[in-house]
Amino acid sequence: MIPPQTEEKLPGPTISSWNTRTNAMEVIVSQTGAVERVRLVTPPQRMPDMFALSRAKVWMFKPAMKDGRPVRYRLLLTWEVNP
Repeated sequence: MIPPQTEEKLPGPTISSWNTRTNAMEVIVSQTGAVERVRLVTPPQRMPDMFALSRAKVWMFKPAMKDGRPVRYRLLLTWEVNP
């Protein structure tokens, strides 16, 4: 199984010396590479968390592959942010 691939980037901590926390979002990627559904797994604590969620809805992926065929895939993405 080869997971879906994208060149999109998630936000990082704005101030590296501050404490960080981990955000997580679930992305369902279709056989065509389009995003079918996005869900924030961690509780939203900042407005930029919601912006990242909205932006992910329009991302395009190279689809996941299994046995040489594109398949639907549940992807869990995590990133570090400052609280």
